[in-house]
Amino acid sequence: MAMINETPKIKVHKEDSTSLQNGEGGEVPIFIGATGKESPSTEIYEFKNYKEASSETKGIGLPANNYMLPVLQDFFDETLKLVSDDIGVPHIYVKDLGNATASTAAPWINAKKDSRRKLEVQVEAYIFKSTDTLDKIVDVLVTIAESLKEDTLKGRPRIAYATVQGWTDAQMKTLTQGTEEITKKIRDIDIGLIEWNKFGKHLARICLTPYYDEPGYYQFRSVKEGEFS
Repeated sequence: MAMINETPKIKVHKEDSTSLQNGEGGEVPIFIGATGKESPSTEIYEFKNYKEASSETKGIGLPANNYMLPVLQDFFDETLKLVSDDIGVPHIYVKDLGNATASTAAPWINAKKDSRRKLEVQVEAYIFKSTDTLDKIVDVLVTIAESLKEDTLKGRPRIAYATVQGWTDAQMKTLTQGTEEITKKIRDIDIGLIEWNKFGKHLARICLTPYYDEPGYYQFRSVKEGEFS
């Protein structure tokens, strides 16, 4: 008579029905950029969901004319757990630069250095305004890249990504196709460039991917078929 020597492998999933169940295991990002508000924030915000981020009093303002909130909404939509054992992101950080432009790197690099106090941050996301010029954006990214090298040498490596409000993939490519000087600068830095459309979802997919896998191996949780066509 045949004997069963191994317990059947049965895997049970429990659906999560609340966006407050953020989960653990994902990389914690910080978003740095202009929101369009008159004054920059003096603090680094911590948010667990979009409702907190879009609060007029405790968040970074209302959605109207806010450069950053669409990115944060996409990020939280994608990190929302669908089943109980999904990897999640417990919270995010945001540094609101107000109405800052890329004309000088000072606000950006100061915000980056300030974020070093948040030791769990592993991913940096930079959001530039559509009115920022190509050469100035590149200059800011070069300064950030130098700071990233310092972080690595001191044993706290991070990875960074950047986007420009409203820019398509073709427009993002122009960052690598400017003058010879600009081209050399941008190709010498280790910062990923991602188009504006669904930037938050792309970043979420990166944060949710285990270090031993590639983001492209996993399906998006919140992107429908044909959405990128």
